[in-house]
Amino acid sequence: MVDGSGVVPQRFLVGSWSWDVSGNRVYADGGVSACFGLTQEDGVRGVPVERYLHAIHEDDRDCVRHAIDETLAGRRDYNETYRLTPSYDGIRTIQALGRCSRVRSTNRPTIYFGHIIDLHRVPTGSVVDDDLRRHVISAISLARTGGRDLMAHLLEMALEDMSFDGKERTDRPWRQH
Repeated sequence: MVDGSGVVPQRFLVGSWSWDVSGNRVYADGGVSACFGLTQEDGVRGVPVERYLHAIHEDDRDCVRHAIDETLAGRRDYNETYRLTPSYDGIRTIQALGRCSRVRSTNRPTIYFGHIIDLHRVPTGSVVDDDLRRHVISAISLARTGGRDLMAHLLEMALEDMSFDGKERTDRPWRQH
């Protein structure tokens, strides 16, 4: 995902978590616990998933819940980017990636596990940044092709924000003139 091999470089990783779905206990390392405003002890002993959901920015919470439901239903792996409000350093944007294992005979979800990437740790110009930039440029093209000019404009603004380094940008190949 990050470097083409699917391996997340350690320096971007906040930590890992696992959720015992039937017992509704999320276990996490100290980095994940702190990111969600919980103590390391909370992560070790496990707390209900609702404690983690409460830390998600209210504007992002419904999308995250939907993604969790989709993963629990076995329709997709979990890959969501969202904001946390009580994190260790103000509002933080993270990417959470996970999967849900199942009981083979019943297809019932058992353990939902994954890891968290702190997107604020990813430096501009990194492989992750370049990959994201390529996806946004593709999305701009799709939006224009589909006649979604407002969406294309908003994506262009996001792309400009990603490119901002304090100097005015003059090279914007994704812009239509």
